Amino acid sequence: LPVMAIFGIPRALFGPGLLTDPRVWFCVGFVVLFAAALAVAGARDVLRWTLLVTATPVIAFSLTVGGTDVPVLALICLGLALLWQHPRPLLAGAVLGIAAATKATAWPALVVAGTMVLVRDGRRTAARFSATAVVVACAIIVPVALLGMHALVDNTILFPLGLASVKSAAVSPLPGHVLADTGHTGHLIAVSLLGLAGLGVLVSLVVQPPRTVPAATWRLIIGLVLMFTLAPATRFGYFMYPLGLWAWL
Repeated sequence: LPVMAIFGIPRALFGPGLLTDPRVWFCVGFVVLFAAALAVAGARDVLRWTLLVTATPVIAFSLTVGGTDVPVLALICLGLALLWQHPRPLLAGAVLGIAAATKATAWPALVVAGTMVLVRDGRRTAARFSATAVVVACAIIVPVALLGMHALVDNTILFPLGLASVKSAAVSPLPGHVLADTGHTGHLIAVSLLGLAGLGVLVSLVVQPPRTVPAATWRLIIGLVLMFTLAPATRFGYFMYPLGLWAWL
């Protein structure tokens, strides 16, 4: 999505080089945002924990081979942190709106966080949080969508479902991909299971909504694990999201 392009601007303007490599800026973005997420949540030894998490294979390997998901994870953590000790729903909504305009993998976080704010803080606060997130995300995405709606649909909807003309070279033999590889019927089964998993998470949010940030984070972790396991076009690297959220907690 559009925000992701920012990390490629140095290379586009000044050509290939160490300081223009997008992975360098993915790393800088993660370190700054993840440290902020720890600090806002009241963690001790913010610098030490940030360096430790960044150096783990889960983050370091992702940064080495690409790193596009790393800043999205940090934005999600920061958005949740802003709803924890001293809730700032408007700022949290803006941060999660930016995350949603960076990659679609952040969209479930908006739903889970919005549910928690609704049951914990009331309808008015939830409306302000949701409106801020949607307005920020739309302000970034809509102008780009108007210029290239086909590309936007290809990247955010068709590609994750394995329906785009371009297939990912990084897919992993997870259940959803294995099913999709068996043919049209298997692909339909995989998409159906993915839809049922998403519906199950939504039902759980209605029946037993999370009332604290840790509870919301765990619900998000469960939802992401199901989504990445059953999606037709997925890879092991996406499990960085649930692992990263757990490490932040």
